[in-house]
Amino acid sequence: LAAIINDDQGGAAGWRDHRVTLTLRATPEWTHWTSNTGLGAQKRFAETIEEGENEIVDPTALAMLELAQTFHAHTNAKFKQSGRLHDGRTQFVYEEEIDAKAGESGQLTIPAEFTVALRPFYGASAVLVKARLRFVVKSGDLQIGYFLHRTDEIKRAAFAEVVDVVHGELAGVPLLEAVAPPASTPAS
Repeated sequence: LAAIINDDQGGAAGWRDHRVTLTLRATPEWTHWTSNTGLGAQKRFAETIEEGENEIVDPTALAMLELAQTFHAHTNAKFKQSGRLHDGRTQFVYEEEIDAKAGESGQLTIPAEFTVALRPFYGASAVLVKARLRFVVKSGDLQIGYFLHRTDEIKRAAFAEVVDVVHGELAGVPLLEAVAPPASTPAS
């Protein structure tokens, strides 16, 4: 947000050289969760969950940490071929099964998503953000992680919230949504 203190007024040109700028800073929690999205090693995922446990809402942080530390998966693949003798048609079928479990005895339910409460910027309210849990097994190697849902929309809404607060405090002052013009330099 930028406020131009001495802008044009009533037909008289203003110098536009006095400004106040509010730059919104991301919270450490927002940075933590947005910078660790994507698939990676199980250890990385477990560390991300552990470091961000205060923001985990559903399921509980304890359940997510247990899931992250005990998650295991394997794949089985089957290849089938069938043929018809009378017309020569051949059919190939490839079936892949993924068996994923978590918990010490494999009893923990693996959610498709989990929820974290995050404040995108200092001064903004915390909002619930869905994190979609993803995993893949490639050549026997487990990759696990998450993807946050619609972070750009969440940031825009948080920014709009800050703008509303500032506008409420500056009753009667026009608020324009635009790029601030460059500061004029007084002629010598």
